[in-house]
Amino acid sequence: MAIRGRRSHNDEEVVESGPMSVLTVHEDPSGCELLARVISRGTGLPVHRAHDSAEMVAALRDQPTCVVLDVTSGGVGGNLKMLDSVRNHTDEVTAAARVILIAASSSNEMFSWQAGIDAFLKRPFHEHDLVSTVQDAIARPDAERKAHRREMIELIANGRRPAR
Repeated sequence: MAIRGRRSHNDEEVVESGPMSVLTVHEDPSGCELLARVISRGTGLPVHRAHDSAEMVAALRDQPTCVVLDVTSGGVGGNLKMLDSVRNHTDEVTAAARVILIAASSSNEMFSWQAGIDAFLKRPFHEHDLVSTVQDAIARPDAERKAHRREMIELIANGRRPAR
């Protein structure tokens, strides 16, 4: 089993891989369970669950590889507060977790990308879209994440919607 942490490689900081897992955050236990089962079945990864900000912060101690935020109360603002908790986490590995934001509307998608998400999924979506979004976010190398965000921001700024 690999130890998760940061190391320097060719003047580039890389997050070492370790046991991968996903954390789903949804305030409705049934909704959270549905997301977790779809992700687990589709990716084969262990999926942990949290129903609010406090549970999410506690679950971040396990250093999830990916965090799926689907908090409907508080709208995108609630999700972005949780994104901020991940990105500003004191543990560098946790702060580097991939974050996927699920929202009912794409009205704040640009701001979400600017805030540091790795993927955006608008409801309603097919389970295949959720699984492939998680897989794509996890598979994207650290060195490509910022460029991907810039590309998504540019697409949205030019009135084109990203695929999915």
